[in-house]
Amino acid sequence: YEEEESKIDGVIDLIIETNDSIYIIDYKLSNLDDIAYTKQLSVYKNYMMRISNKRIYTYLYSIYKQEFRKIIC
Repeated sequence: YEEEESKIDGVIDLIIETNDSIYIIDYKLSNLDDIAYTKQLSVYKNYMMRISNKRIYTYLYSIYKQEFRKIIC
């Protein structure tokens, strides 16, 4: 994926697609508060917006804490 003349590599952990929405879920081991994770989800969301007209929602999931958090980006 290329954005504003820079190439970005990454792998989306989980995508759930419904008739009208796309849910992007990124797994993390523990801490969900790192701003880099929000930036990472923003890149994933921007990519999906380029290839789909559906509403896109982004989430982080902490494996150790078993915490699920909606991220606005």
